[in-house]
Amino acid sequence: MLMEGHLFVPFPVLCYYKPYLAMWAILGRRSPDQRALTWRQTLASNVEFMGKVNYPRKTRLRRYAAKAGVEIAFLEKQELLLRGGSG
Repeated sequence: MLMEGHLFVPFPVLCYYKPYLAMWAILGRRSPDQRALTWRQTLASNVEFMGKVNYPRKTRLRRYAAKAGVEIAFLEKQELLLRGGSG
């Protein structure tokens, strides 16, 4: 995904970095539940949230799948096309 669906900021893989989250909080990016929060409160909320989630990379997911004996597919291009983006 290009957007972190809970924090409403782009590039979920970067959301583990506090300076990245701080930048978006200062710029005013908020989830609907964070509209009344200051940028510092938003940052604290986002840091706490990211401490509870796990977004493994595709290589790790492929390894898990192979170990389990299943095949997996990643559908980002198809999703972008369905949403009207270019792929």
